[in-house]
Amino acid sequence: MEIVQNTLLSVQKVVFLYICTTILKLRTVLMKQNSTKSTVIKQLVPYVGLGFQMAITLLIGLIIGYYIDEWLHTKPFGLIISLLLFSTIAMISFIRTVIKPK
Repeated sequence: MEIVQNTLLSVQKVVFLYICTTILKLRTVLMKQNSTKSTVIKQLVPYVGLGFQMAITLLIGLIIGYYIDEWLHTKPFGLIISLLLFSTIAMISFIRTVIKPK
């Protein structure tokens, strides 16, 4: 369980850093387009909760995988499969939010 927790924390850190750098890049691009500060903030609002959303999705996958392993006695395969599935779901949600058609 400790390996899974460490892996989850590492994934969360990488995702958080990626989201932060993406937001900073977006802010820089928007500021170069001579946008006002309030316009920039309005355009960045959809991206602020992405890190939290991804962390919650991975946490739900971790909990579901743990209980599947307890129920079926398949440690650690249920947890690994669940984390892979929920990581994919989190990344798809992230990509859909970032690459939203205007």
